Amino acid sequence: MDFTKKLDKVSIPEMAITSLILFLLLNGLACLIFTLLFKIPFLDLFNKTWIILIFTPLSLGVIHSFMNIDGIITIKSQDKTNILLLKVEELLKSREYHVIESNSGKSIFEYKTLWKKLIGLNKGRVIISQTSDTIEISGNRNILFLTESILKYDKRL
Repeated sequence: MDFTKKLDKVSIPEMAITSLILFLLLNGLACLIFTLLFKIPFLDLFNKTWIILIFTPLSLGVIHSFMNIDGIITIKSQDKTNILLLKVEELLKSREYHVIESNSGKSIFEYKTLWKKLIGLNKGRVIISQTSDTIEISGNRNILFLTESILKYDKRL
């Protein structure tokens, strides 16, 4: 078996949108909680904790963008492509994916639950294409690395 990975570049607009959403969410929750429950004015709170309220959403947006990169992994195998394909499908089903479309040689998997689709910006899609001796998996970086590590270290393959 031969594995080839190719990751896309980090998206700056995705990073900015994620950071902005997290910034508004964190500051909005801090404003509501401390103003309503503890009767602390938000400006006093912001003066004391501005580093946390600004840099936490920015750093989380950057980290999330680097961890949520899309990519493609190509697996070349001479004789075990069907076994590999079944193993990948079994792995995806154990990770709460289900098949939404399946043609000859191409399957599209998606998250079962709506909230997981909303968290992943690519809607949690994984596309598997198969030819005679090659399997190409397109999806999120995390699921690609998990698939590669499980297939590499499976003693039966």
